[in-house]
Amino acid sequence: MSGFVKAIGHDAFLKMLDKAPRDQLWDSYLTQSAANVPELPAESSYLNEYMMIRRENCLEEAYFTVYSMFMDQARIIAVEIINQIHSPLKRIQPIKGSTLEYIHDGIRFRIIDDIKISEYSWLYGKSDKNTLGANKSVGNELRAMSSIFKLDNYRGLLNLPYYCLIDYMGYRVSAQTHIHTDAETLVFGTVDGGANFKQDFIGATISREYGYKLNLKEHYVESFNGYSNNGIYTNMPGNFQLHKLEENGEISYWGVELSQLFPATSATNLFHEQFRPEFLQTYQQCLSSDSFSYWGRSGYREHNSEVFEAINVLHSFTKNFVLGLNIESVGDVKTILHQNGINLRLLGIMYNQEDADPLVRNRLLLEMVARSLKVILTKNIRTAKEKWMEVSHDPYKRLILKTLNNALKPNTKQSEILLNTILEKYELPPDTKLDDKVHELNPIDIINILNDLSWFQIDNWTPGTIRPSSITVEPKVKTIRVETC
Repeated sequence: MSGFVKAIGHDAFLKMLDKAPRDQLWDSYLTQSAANVPELPAESSYLNEYMMIRRENCLEEAYFTVYSMFMDQARIIAVEIINQIHSPLKRIQPIKGSTLEYIHDGIRFRIIDDIKISEYSWLYGKSDKNTLGANKSVGNELRAMSSIFKLDNYRGLLNLPYYCLIDYMGYRVSAQTHIHTDAETLVFGTVDGGANFKQDFIGATISREYGYKLNLKEHYVESFNGYSNNGIYTNMPGNFQLHKLEENGEISYWGVELSQLFPATSATNLFHEQFRPEFLQTYQQCLSSDSFSYWGRSGYREHNSEVFEAINVLHSFTKNFVLGLNIESVGDVKTILHQNGINLRLLGIMYNQEDADPLVRNRLLLEMVARSLKVILTKNIRTAKEKWMEVSHDPYKRLILKTLNNALKPNTKQSEILLNTILEKYELPPDTKLDDKVHELNPIDIINILNDLSWFQIDNWTPGTIRPSSITVEPKVKTIRVETC
């Protein structure tokens, strides 16, 4: 429980959330002096609670009870971290040597952002910063954890930390149980970027067991120090780590670094564009997690060729799939696509099938518009927050409504940005004409989808108006029970 909650009591805090304007609540919260806020414990009991559940062979409900407590606390602290990010008064300090990572109440937080790896290059955006790609990457990690969890309902040999993502005010924050891992606890994988690898029987068994269940191919990962005999055979990605922890005589194995678990579907966006697990489960052969990656340079011709073939199969399946849809069968677009192993970024391929039901194509366009607006709004709000450094929500609410009004109006700069975002995000041909079709859509239908995706809710809004009271701001938490967008 955070120090602020302890200071006023949990029930009282919940009542404040219900009754007090959030702008006022967090403004008051951030201006409290450190002397008035109790010291927080360095560690929480989440790890101990988790191990108790495993030890006592408790029911799944027990796991999710503790997980729910973790998510509630992570949400509260993540909101505070984001609200204080540009404030000189920071009650929660980042860890030494970092401006993006925090450890608080036994939970490790990270503000997600692209990483500059050289003067002119970014990890996710190559020559331009790509925060969206970074957000997608941690979304992949959540999906990987969810897939492993579903294999054995936490009863297998592989343990995973509690993990969730919090979207709020244009930022995404990851939160996970803080566990102490280092070179001494490592039993399988590498902690020095691939210079040296460790492997033991348990680690190899876990890699093989979970890899085969997820239809991942065993492959050899060479050491980066030039000694080819210092690598490992693995079904997991090359940067996967397995750690052996021992406490009070109890041994447990913990897996971390899972964002690259599923094979990439792009050689240029390999860190955030991946096959969905539903597709892999039904595909005819295993694929390497390290396709297109330097981790997979040993045997890369074979591994990459197999993945290229799988990409062609996925695209062919996607084109045929949309031809069999009618408007009654579409339902929730994200759900039906994900159930069939189709990535949402392939909406453009589906939309381009002119023989598909026109009503279905219109529904797909509606989805693309709403999701593209989410991208634009996330970028605009984050940029504004860095510039304005406002705690109050009202300026950002006005910015959201102003952006929507302009984007949904023909022949405006924001409208052009929206159209270009749709073309780029869904890989549509540059000459695709969408202008008239987009502006024929019902703005309220767009907002209804946008509300499901976002950390804000728009109600009782009339297009063309700017009324901040029509927006409610609430952090959106994504968990292993909720597939990432």
